[in-house]
Amino acid sequence: MNRNLAIALCFALAAAPLAAAAASAAAIPAAVAERLKDAARKAEPKGAEEKHPVLALDLGALGPAALALYAREDQSTYSGVVAMAGPAGSGPVRTVALPPVEEIEGRFEMTPTAVFTTPDAGGRKALVVLYSYYINGSGQPEDNAGYVYAWDGRAWRIDEARTPRLAGVKSAKAARAKLGG
Repeated sequence: MNRNLAIALCFALAAAPLAAAAASAAAIPAAVAERLKDAARKAEPKGAEEKHPVLALDLGALGPAALALYAREDQSTYSGVVAMAGPAGSGPVRTVALPPVEEIEGRFEMTPTAVFTTPDAGGRKALVVLYSYYINGSGQPEDNAGYVYAWDGRAWRIDEARTPRLAGVKSAKAARAKLGG
């Protein structure tokens, strides 16, 4: 394989998750997407560091939403908040926090690398956050994993059945294959 082709392939593979998110967001009217993204940003704590660009996502029957991932100044993992406004995206905006990650704060350095949706029960879509992590002081190489967050009708919860499938997964394509979506 020649060098230019290899470079082009690397860029194409790196851009695939962003292109998929952009395609999903394209179905959301721009005004609705911006309203939800603004609400998600406003729900972040003051002084928090954005860990991933805020994305507008189509959650199927739940409607459009925006996801903000952030870390407080003293946080080595990540937290998240989802802004939702009903199936048409025109209702009052409700912000709901993601449940905390299970990794021990301070022991793990976590960096979200991809965010996308995957089919879930009842026509809804679950949120998927892939991340790289390092176990502080372990001397082990960085690794990858992810969380699947499902809506239970009142709150986001960690999907304990599907989240373990993401151990070692580096890309949205590989995650979708493991999750069956």
